[in-house]
Amino acid sequence: MPGIPLLDINNLSDVSYAATARENLDVYDKNEVDNSSWSGRASGSITDDTTEQLGLKLPAISNSLSTDVGRLRDALGGIDIFATSVIKLMNLFIYPDAYYQTADGDDWQPALTRANAYAVENNRVLILQRKYQVLSTWNLTSGTNIYATDGGGLFTLPDTPITLLKSSNTTNITITGLDVDGGVSAAITTKNSTRAIRFINVEGLYLKECRAGNSADWCLSIETCMTVRIYDTTIYGGGRGLPGGRDGIHILDGTDVVVDRADIDSGDDCVGITSEFLGTKNITIRRIVGKSDFASVVIYNEEAPGGTYASMPCSNLDISDVKTANDTIARDVIRVIKYGTNSVINNIIISKVRGNAFSHALYVSGVTKLRLHDIQVQSTQAHGIYISNCQDVAGEAEGSSDVSNTTYQGVSIFNCSRIYAKYISSNSNGFGLQLNGVTKSVIKPFCLNCGAGLFASNTGGGARVVNCTDLILSEGILDGDDGTTYAGLNTGGGGNSNVIRGAGLIVKEIPLPNFGLADGAPAENGLDLNTLYKTTLGRILVTPTNAPTESGTWFLTAIGYYVSNSYRTRQILYGYGTSGSNGDSIYTRVYNGTTWSLWKQFTLS
Repeated sequence: MPGIPLLDINNLSDVSYAATARENLDVYDKNEVDNSSWSGRASGSITDDTTEQLGLKLPAISNSLSTDVGRLRDALGGIDIFATSVIKLMNLFIYPDAYYQTADGDDWQPALTRANAYAVENNRVLILQRKYQVLSTWNLTSGTNIYATDGGGLFTLPDTPITLLKSSNTTNITITGLDVDGGVSAAITTKNSTRAIRFINVEGLYLKECRAGNSADWCLSIETCMTVRIYDTTIYGGGRGLPGGRDGIHILDGTDVVVDRADIDSGDDCVGITSEFLGTKNITIRRIVGKSDFASVVIYNEEAPGGTYASMPCSNLDISDVKTANDTIARDVIRVIKYGTNSVINNIIISKVRGNAFSHALYVSGVTKLRLHDIQVQSTQAHGIYISNCQDVAGEAEGSSDVSNTTYQGVSIFNCSRIYAKYISSNSNGFGLQLNGVTKSVIKPFCLNCGAGLFASNTGGGARVVNCTDLILSEGILDGDDGTTYAGLNTGGGGNSNVIRGAGLIVKEIPLPNFGLADGAPAENGLDLNTLYKTTLGRILVTPTNAPTESGTWFLTAIGYYVSNSYRTRQILYGYGTSGSNGDSIYTRVYNGTTWSLWKQFTLS
């Protein structure tokens, strides 16, 4: 075929020559090209035989069929590239190098803008096969389709933050394989709101296999956009502990957004979802692996312009398959919180979550209709799972806490109503589960070997229930090894009403010492009150049910059995006095569940 220039367009350096080559390809009769060597290849690897015959090189088709050709086919709108001639395929791409002008200097943004304008006008794909330095923002227009081969992308001067790529008030933007390096590596000591990539009010945004990093602020910023699909994303540049809002991917006031498969190393939240002007609706976040310098993997909350949180709606948020990277510790693995006074957050689904956190690993507050499934998280300094001020909650979740105090538990549910759920905790140092202010709920606890951190103070264990009303613990297991779990269930905190233990609930009771009394002997005979007081329950402040009026503070002193006429009667020994320290006089009474008996005064040695 005489007249076809034998060129490698990818490697052209002369601008005028490249333009001539493009024009020759534009006008040549592409139907004359034999495409037999391309058709019928449905598997295996593709060689460059055909392109070498013509002196041309198609992008990204010399590796695996499933990866490279798939990307290329998607970028070209799904055409059958095996049944399409090489020249026709080449003619679908526009190369930025052909649009460079001497006056552009070191800034390739003008050439990229010209090339993209031609590509959009002629329904072509702009191809980037190397890195281009931009010193000013490249603004994309509607209909942009960018395809970058391995290494193709944008960069700017080191530590000179700019927005490299931006699109505002546009439609139908497609970008495949682009790498955008914001160039920031030095510490940022004051807030810098420069975002490496910004899409503002875009409808129809498709990003696939893109990379971005080293941004002064949000790296990939999706603002007031709708119908957005982001697949196979990599965010890099974390790990330097830089302050500021350096979120990996941030979705502000988004509608119908999907982020699927992302590996994120961020200075702040890996995926941040917030509302400020319009609210958030129909957001799907899935298959995220995140590492953050000091923040969380996935979060939602309102923005706080001027210091006051906006009151905004958020609905239909689906977060699934999220985990911390390489055993790293995040602030929270997942956090969804209502801060705005009049905000409404509903229809939230969180599933398949794994990871460690130093704050609450899973933290949800202010949500109506919350669904949890397949959660396994742990906290080193707070609750494993903390759910507060929520209603209509269902599902199953497992959390644990390393903290050895009564403040933090494996799973803590506070001020919530209408729960039907199974909560699991193993080896939490305090209580495995705490229910505080829970109403109109059915809960199935499964807590094993919790309480080791509090066992020496005779507390901790499976579950603690306080200030709850109309609560049914229908079935489950609250148990643990001796020396680890002091009590399976603690309901002694008060404030409970109509708390029902179901027949299917297996509970390890508080250890009950046998007083060793002889059959028929008086209750006080044979008791070493000093030893009992110091070694069984210890000095736990508690006011017994139906307690007689006494001066001073009541202490739960011991629980045991009094054997009378071969019948073991459970008796609870209470003391009252001042502080319970050595030397105090303690007055004791025994309560057998029905009546009180007067006991004697004794002094602790």
